[in-house]
Amino acid sequence: MAQTFEGRIAMSTVNTSNDEKAEVTWLLRKGESRMDFASVAKGVSTDYALIVDANGIDMVAKGQVTKVPTGSIPTGNYQLMEKAGEESVNGFNCTHYVFTDGSSRIDVWANTEVGVSLNDMPFMMRAKFPAGELFKGFPIRFEKRDLMGKLLQSHDVRSIQAETVPARAFVRK
Repeated sequence: MAQTFEGRIAMSTVNTSNDEKAEVTWLLRKGESRMDFASVAKGVSTDYALIVDANGIDMVAKGQVTKVPTGSIPTGNYQLMEKAGEESVNGFNCTHYVFTDGSSRIDVWANTEVGVSLNDMPFMMRAKFPAGELFKGFPIRFEKRDLMGKLLQSHDVRSIQAETVPARAFVRK
């Protein structure tokens, strides 16, 4: 299914494997995706962007453009453990789903009314989620924890705004 949403998403992310916390501004437009990160990893602040479009995946930082190999994007084999009910997350009405991949627990809070779908996400982002047929909606909150409960990755969407995104937003510079 083709991308239908055009606009801006504001979110925060955590990746404990590299001790990174980031604020993200994410632009989506006609199959193109740009995520601008204001990141702090191991005490070092860095601003960078991940751009995904017909030209591939590139990381842009301080004017340097680095290709991201697509073969390095892992995908999971998830099984639904339970549909844990309805909850409000950051003002969005969400259904809470709980999955496992055998070595971790994945909680997804998804909303079906925000005008964004899992198909609007580039494949590199979709890869960390259970297949779209296992849950409905757009993941507003995502948490992946090891079997001891330690947080491995998370994202938390704070706002979603449909708006026109100019083509120049995807220029690599």
